[in-house]
Amino acid sequence: MRRLFVLFLIGWLAVEAPPAGWLGLTVQELTPQIAMRLGLRVREGVFVAAVQSGSPADRGGIRAGDVLLSLDGKKIATPEALRQEVSKISPGTSIAVTLYRDQRERTVQISVGAPPREAV
Repeated sequence: MRRLFVLFLIGWLAVEAPPAGWLGLTVQELTPQIAMRLGLRVREGVFVAAVQSGSPADRGGIRAGDVLLSLDGKKIATPEALRQEVSKISPGTSIAVTLYRDQRERTVQISVGAPPREAV
């Protein structure tokens, strides 16, 4: 019985956590100052400061200057909320991202990627 428990424990420890999702964005809080300076009508969401070339967000059509409003219908109000939600999504999963661009809302489909490995 003890041997079985040890084997179970070793097997359990060897299982890796599923990889977190990744979009390839640099975002910041959408402050009233940013919204006013850019003439945005929205006051909630996450401002996209940069999009990594070739990333899932880039391939999905997200651009710097967009404001992300929701992921699969769930409102996103802060950069931390965005990171938490994306980290729960498995790479390869397609999600609907609602964003604000050019004074209107639009929805794009993005296939979530895996974070790139850092070079050593």
